Amino acid sequence: MQGKTNRTINLTSHPVGLPTHSDLQQVVRPIPQLKDGEVLLRNTYVSVDPYMRGNLIDFALLKFSNMFLGRMRKESPIAFTLNEPIFAAGAGVVEESKRGAFAPGDLIVGSPVLWGDFTILTEQQAASFKKTSDPETALSSTVSLKV
Repeated sequence: MQGKTNRTINLTSHPVGLPTHSDLQQVVRPIPQLKDGEVLLRNTYVSVDPYMRGNLIDFALLKFSNMFLGRMRKESPIAFTLNEPIFAAGAGVVEESKRGAFAPGDLIVGSPVLWGDFTILTEQQAASFKKTSDPETALSSTVSLKV
């Protein structure tokens, strides 16, 4: 993608209490050339769900506090990585594809979709996405944010 850039929302610090603007940062990066099997998705819907609050926390601190309090979760949510884009379920339009299952213009839904303008799906990630004719029906509009 010669010359195109991608704006993403990155987690810059683990919130203590409610997240604030200082915990997030908009980052602009060039979009690299696609590799075989990859898909460039122009994001149209990105999920913003309450469960994601747990993905923002510092798991090292959580593990220590749980040990101190004598309780451990059986399963931890996937932590967002500091200084990397936040991701969720979403939908978008295929801009470019090096995967036979998708062509430019296809509407697809799945996860992960970056909080940003575009997502490059690896071959493995793209395999979990499905074509749709109506992303608003495929993703509940009550838990999605149009970008």
